[in-house]
Amino acid sequence: MRYFSHLSKDLFYKQPADITRESSREQIAYSLGALLYMPATRADITTLITAKKFPFLRTIAICLEDAIADQDVKAAEQLLLLQLANLPTVDLPFIFIRVRSPEQLKRLATPLRAHAHKITGFVFPKFSTDNAQAYLETLRDLNDTLPLPLYAMPILESSHVLYKEQRMEELMRLKTMIDGYQDMVLNIRIGATDLCGLYGLRRDATTTIYDILLVKELIADTLNVFTRAPMDYVVSGPVWEYFDKASQAGLIREVLLDRSNGIVGKTIIHPDHLPIVQALQAVTYEEYSDALAIIDHQAMHNGVFSSEFCNKMNETKPHFRWAKKIALRGLIYGVLADGKTYKDIYTSL
Repeated sequence: MRYFSHLSKDLFYKQPADITRESSREQIAYSLGALLYMPATRADITTLITAKKFPFLRTIAICLEDAIADQDVKAAEQLLLLQLANLPTVDLPFIFIRVRSPEQLKRLATPLRAHAHKITGFVFPKFSTDNAQAYLETLRDLNDTLPLPLYAMPILESSHVLYKEQRMEELMRLKTMIDGYQDMVLNIRIGATDLCGLYGLRRDATTTIYDILLVKELIADTLNVFTRAPMDYVVSGPVWEYFDKASQAGLIREVLLDRSNGIVGKTIIHPDHLPIVQALQAVTYEEYSDALAIIDHQAMHNGVFSSEFCNKMNETKPHFRWAKKIALRGLIYGVLADGKTYKDIYTSL
């Protein structure tokens, strides 16, 4: 798949690259952008994918968990398998399946094996040290039978990580467990709705998740643990619940805060969010120029030098990891032409 493939090339200094299931784990992890959730009971998923009903759709999560009533699980599983069977084998978005439990994953492993080339991986909800080993080992067993790996995306959304007295021990233990399966873990996701629900909280359309102190603390600790070198992971932003036009300003503020804190991509529940979240992943010409200068400077000599825009200091050692991440985002989402902003992409979508 390729981002912004239907937009004018004049918007970009560097066009987005093609990313496929054969791309590296790191490239796929950075390319998930706006991950659109849909319940597995939705009967038109195959049609909306093949007919490109949402032309910006690049990643999708088909949900067998909270979006499905308990009594509808069997029917949802059957419909999921039917829709996967009816999908073509080419020109697909990255497709993930959100399962309910390790037991469900193990039960579905055999019928899903026939469709493994059409899906990219699984979302593991309410991921904790109680179920992490079962989830990851079951996926490892499935991958041992496949030519291309299916990837895991754990969601942190339970009391294990929210309750302060046990959070850091839980996060550190999870990090150690996940490191043992690093080759098949794409990113770490944060489930804000479930976390807020533990305390009876719900933010309004003008409140970002960073204004909810309980979740803000968890986001900070998750980034602290999972994005430290050398075994670092992509951390993706929690869902934005509102989808009327009036709430879009709040979504934009939250994605900008995600970016500032090193978060890549976001869970979404409405197609109107696709162009906003995707546009905000693109790299500006100034960011890209600084990143390349830092990378080139590091190869020759260390030290401090002025940005070519004469508005900031570039320091090779502390800015090097940032520069590599910007270069990777530029590869996947493209680099905007000088003077262009995310608004130019958004208004063109």
